[in-house]
Amino acid sequence: MILDFDPPSATGRIAWDGGSIPILQKFHMIPFLDEVFRDVTIGFGPSTLEYDAPTWWQMFSFLNDFGVLYMICLLEATRPANKWTPAYFPAIMATIAQLGGGGVIIPLQYYLYSVFCPPVGLQYSADRRIDTGRAFIWLPLALLFNTIPLAGMYLSPDLNARHYWTWAWQLYSIRIALGYYFLLACSSLVPSGVLRTAKTMNYHTALRIILGPLIVISATVWINLLVNCPYSFSVLFIPSKNHEQEHANRWVGMIRRCLQYDELVVFGSAFLWLVYLALDMKNAGIWSPGKVLRFLGAFAGAIAVGPGAALGGLWLWREKDLVVEVGGHKSGKKRRA
Repeated sequence: MILDFDPPSATGRIAWDGGSIPILQKFHMIPFLDEVFRDVTIGFGPSTLEYDAPTWWQMFSFLNDFGVLYMICLLEATRPANKWTPAYFPAIMATIAQLGGGGVIIPLQYYLYSVFCPPVGLQYSADRRIDTGRAFIWLPLALLFNTIPLAGMYLSPDLNARHYWTWAWQLYSIRIALGYYFLLACSSLVPSGVLRTAKTMNYHTALRIILGPLIVISATVWINLLVNCPYSFSVLFIPSKNHEQEHANRWVGMIRRCLQYDELVVFGSAFLWLVYLALDMKNAGIWSPGKVLRFLGAFAGAIAVGPGAALGGLWLWREKDLVVEVGGHKSGKKRRA
């Protein structure tokens, strides 16, 4: 669909009926990155600048939901069982997704997780425990490089500022990764009491503290959408060629349709991954068939709190039953729930 249109940066401005702003030409210290991401940032124009109002509602919700999904990927990267598997490199997959489209890359990511990450039945309990001491570093970095720029992109009162924050949000995954390894290398910058508390805290409490703020933000944005959005779910989330016919500028309608496909495929694949995880728990003898059915039935909660918050809550639920031992017993010998 995108190849049917000229590069959107060709005119040097983002223009719509009733206004325009100049396209930022330089942002990164590396000119190549400016060339790569210039058209990418313009693709967010209809939503961030609100000249396609339904897309503003859809994307502000979608990207905050994706923040929960990405934090789960970061946590999975700090699970010893996943070391050197595709789950160990979330920043690479997320960066490729920004360039190639989340709807193309994220399903591939979950497929690779399913193929290369060892089944629960082959893992020892020590391999299943996420390193919560290190994982605590992810939260402030995710808020700094993902959540705050998203707020600037969609809530800033100045449209030029929204365009600037769109640039600032790009490469969030690389910035989070660099920040993480920088803080690990300069561990003296992290107060020792913080790391000590994180390591001694109850495992599941620590995970709720790390993931909980993003779940709350995601659910709040979703509930605001349910209460205040003037558009129907079909307009917001169902791709249709009619979107292109609604706009004199067909490019705007095409962008809306692409982003809707992205959200449906990204979270469709994420929930399919949860199905795989639930069946893996059953095969390992940790969950009974009834527990699996109750887990899958909870998917309906996505309507009430949104797909991101539901994904986070379900992942925490599964984690509570996955990590219950301290010794080196295989999970396959655990009692059925």
